[in-house]
Amino acid sequence: MSEYQILPIPGFERYTINEDGEVFDTKDNKQITQTLDKDGYYRIKLVDQNNKRFNKYVHRLLAETFIPNPLNLPEVDHILAIKTDNRLTNLRWVSRSDNQKNKNGYNDLFEFVDTLPEDADEVEFYTGHQLQNYYYSPSLNKMYFNNGVRIRIMIPRYCRKSLIYLCLDRFNKHIQIYLTRLQKGLYNNE
Repeated sequence: MSEYQILPIPGFERYTINEDGEVFDTKDNKQITQTLDKDGYYRIKLVDQNNKRFNKYVHRLLAETFIPNPLNLPEVDHILAIKTDNRLTNLRWVSRSDNQKNKNGYNDLFEFVDTLPEDADEVEFYTGHQLQNYYYSPSLNKMYFNNGVRIRIMIPRYCRKSLIYLCLDRFNKHIQIYLTRLQKGLYNNE
């Protein structure tokens, strides 16, 4: 079993942070309250050794404390594009350009596979929309898009407390496919 790490925050040694992103003030042993900002990121208020106040992103503090940055990349990316998911496995250092790509729902950094899983069902209908080349694997709980050349694993997005996939129907209309509806088999029923 790996040891749970709690480390001082660089530049704010009065505070410690654990791998879950919980920040504590060592002066009075209290956990610092996190607030969700208007852009959907968790932030906290810290005071440095000169009593100057700072608003800091929790994901940034986690990366600066736990994730090596040998290339000195400037930005921290949420790999799954879920801003509230501050697990270390969902964070990485990236260039500004790569971070912008991951913010745009249609120019993501995609992962490709050679073949579809055996249990992948083609999603042909969803809430009145006709689709083509989209597949869902119940065993892996993932959605795929096959453009005829490559098969791409689709990246879910966070929307109003739900995970969604952004897709185009056969008439190039943007639709949102909710992961919970896929899990319940609520597709191809039209």
